[in-house]
Amino acid sequence: MKPWHFLFACLMVQAAAAQEGSTLTRINLASLEAFHAPGANWRLASAAGSDRSDRHSLVPTEGSGILVNLPSETARTNLFTAWQHGDLELALEFMMPKGSNAGVYLQGRYEVQLFDSWQVSNPGFGDMGGLYQRWDEVARRGYEGHPPRSNASRAPGLWQSLHIVFRAPRFDAAGKKIAHARFEIVTLNGAVLHQNVTVTGPTRAAAFADERPLGPLMIQGDHGPVALRNIRYKHYGGAPVATHDVTYRLFEGDHLTVSLMESPTEEGSLESLAAHNIGVSKPLLIEYQGQISVPTSGRYQFTVALDWITGDPHFRDRRIGRAELTTGNELVVLHDTNATAVTGGTVLQAGAHPFTFAVHKFAGGRPPGITLTVEGPDTPVHALMQARRRGVPAAPIPVRVAGAPTVLRGFVDHDGRKRTHAVSIGDPSGVHYSIDLASAALLFVWRGVFLDATGMWHNRGHDQLVVPQGSVLALSGHPAIVWPGARDSLRSLGYRMDEHEQPVFLYSMGPLQITDQLTPADTGPYLWRTLTFDINGAAPEELWVEAARGSSIQHLREGAYEVEDRTYYVEVLQDAHIRPEADASTLMLPVRFEDGAARITYAIVW
Repeated sequence: MKPWHFLFACLMVQAAAAQEGSTLTRINLASLEAFHAPGANWRLASAAGSDRSDRHSLVPTEGSGILVNLPSETARTNLFTAWQHGDLELALEFMMPKGSNAGVYLQGRYEVQLFDSWQVSNPGFGDMGGLYQRWDEVARRGYEGHPPRSNASRAPGLWQSLHIVFRAPRFDAAGKKIAHARFEIVTLNGAVLHQNVTVTGPTRAAAFADERPLGPLMIQGDHGPVALRNIRYKHYGGAPVATHDVTYRLFEGDHLTVSLMESPTEEGSLESLAAHNIGVSKPLLIEYQGQISVPTSGRYQFTVALDWITGDPHFRDRRIGRAELTTGNELVVLHDTNATAVTGGTVLQAGAHPFTFAVHKFAGGRPPGITLTVEGPDTPVHALMQARRRGVPAAPIPVRVAGAPTVLRGFVDHDGRKRTHAVSIGDPSGVHYSIDLASAALLFVWRGVFLDATGMWHNRGHDQLVVPQGSVLALSGHPAIVWPGARDSLRSLGYRMDEHEQPVFLYSMGPLQITDQLTPADTGPYLWRTLTFDINGAAPEELWVEAARGSSIQHLREGAYEVEDRTYYVEVLQDAHIRPEADASTLMLPVRFEDGAARITYAIVW
């Protein structure tokens, strides 16, 4: 593979990930009209709840917006969409009760397994996110199942996200199959489980034994209860977007604007944007004008990437590039930062539209590489203009955990803010977390591969970031210790290792001495957090630990709470108070001293 081909493939994956859901059609769950003859086990609800310790517990609330399957002995039918598909992008959210089993069948034939695999150490093809095996009826045995790369499952009763890009089998004019079906990508809760995996025929329990160019989407309903929402899809196969009748003007120099009287250094006509390869190394402004033809009316997303903008912090305060894309009189994309790529979107009617695409390069050195990609209602991400001069991107530098916990200092990007006092801890159990030592704030918890340290260790370490990998849960990042009226701020004193080689973080806050330890649970993939407080003198009248913050927090049962509409759970061993605030709710644990000491313990379950 040539370097620019490899680069373009990477950009396509990045653009698809960034734009997932941007041009997808949402199934209207105000009714069941999108489905063909739904059985009595299928119904609509406005909410769904499940006790994670109660097998097959799924309780719907009357209303609409959520699709619920509650199978019984007399009603346990599968659910089929009223439409059929070939190539398809699918995104949805789902909730699995404890011990439940379901599946999503592309074309009614090829299953991605939905299963309660939360506590499974080594998942197989029959676990959450597996591509189910085929079945040999003569030999009475299964074959060709594909296990997920990792267990990215969330705990029973939590909402989870699934994203699939599927390529249907291909047939010649006589109806003979000439290419197998393929799962181009399957992502669960942000973790890639499969990439470019071929299935040679229908998997076990498929609705149809044959293979065809089209088939309905099927959701398995004959095994266990499941709830689904935000079901979105896009049929692929439409004609690509194209540019034509393009002219360009190139001006050397670090222009922001060009006088009407100024003559261009170079100008010409092009069949399309893809036909141009810029050979000028100096700072420049290049402006393209022409027509862009879209095959279908709907929303289109455009992404601009400029290859001389790499995220190098040396240029953080200096603009080195800019780009503008307009259609008609509408500004669609404005790339005016030192980000590597910027995305924008607009609604276009089928047909041709005038466009202007202007790119400014304020730094010299080498000719610019410009990539402009587009995605539409029935077209996947593809390039209108493609950089040809960049080398192969750096290979990822993963940090893995061996036989003991790994502690790594490195900046972490949390909610768009670089946390410069962050430390990340990887555990051999596969349960990891990042914490901000400046505020004792938990930033992320996750399972799977520990970290990608490319941003910190490759070359000069442009952004100095480490990136959590696998199924990552972002937490609020708010300070954990709340002392109203305190005159002293929290101060980090570093950490020590305990007898099990687990880090214990040390803090002081005025007269308070604080320890903070997070430990993976022995009974499941979640974290226990214990904070201890010691004081020499009078105890504070009011001291709290903020255990969670979110748009919603609900009390489930004694000691158990769900946060952010069942994104994760918090379980506590003492009193807790849900405190509504202007923009969020918080779960606050009061710190009560006895003989100058106090202890707070709670668990984060996801």
